[in-house]
Amino acid sequence: MNEAWIREFWAPTLASVIIVAVLLFVLHRAWLGSRRGRLGRLVAELRDTRREAARAASEADSAARRLGKLEKRTASVAPQKLDEARERLGDAERLCQIRSDQLKVSENRLRRLILEEYPPKRHETLLRRFKVPVHADTRPFTFDGGNGQ
Repeated sequence: MNEAWIREFWAPTLASVIIVAVLLFVLHRAWLGSRRGRLGRLVAELRDTRREAARAASEADSAARRLGKLEKRTASVAPQKLDEARERLGDAERLCQIRSDQLKVSENRLRRLILEEYPPKRHETLLRRFKVPVHADTRPFTFDGGNGQ
């Protein structure tokens, strides 16, 4: 490839680069929209949500231990520090509850995809593989006071 070749064939070369880029983008979007692509995306989301829920639970435990230590030394601890520790514990518990709810939603999305998109003979295997709890009630999880009621 020399300078004369580039001057003569610059347009087709540029067009082929653009076409390849567009083709790769279209293939990537098609894969994301496929059954396997959606499964992979939801599994990654569930893994991240589990990690965040575990981190929130750990922070709540840490805040509870800290408050317990401070309450044992109530006589030598400033009341403001005790109040801050109680607030921190309350915030950590609320965050833990939020993460727990997000985990239920992620599990439900993955369960629904598996049950709707894959054949029945693969349901149990996929649910076990991704550690999605199997409920006796097959209705989807809702936040309106009961499971599907």
